[in-house]
Amino acid sequence: MKYLVYDGELKDSVDSTLLRDLVDVARDYYKVLMYGLVDSSGNVVVRVLKDLEYGSVRYCRKSITSIPLRDALLLSRLGYVEVLNDLII
Repeated sequence: MKYLVYDGELKDSVDSTLLRDLVDVARDYYKVLMYGLVDSSGNVVVRVLKDLEYGSVRYCRKSITSIPLRDALLLSRLGYVEVLNDLII
């Protein structure tokens, strides 16, 4: 990570949180692709963590659905969904 020196002390730079989040999104994207969790339409299976309205559909907490990978990664970072990495049978 980047660091700045303030009054002789090392501290995180002003954008270190943003850079950490970007690295996390890239890591999540890589994991989803490497595990083969993306279907032929580019969707992944997610568990809804908070009540959510996506498109014109309302999802309750703990429901499971399939949404586009890009949206899943963004909603995951916001804490609304969790990308399921395990096989669901």
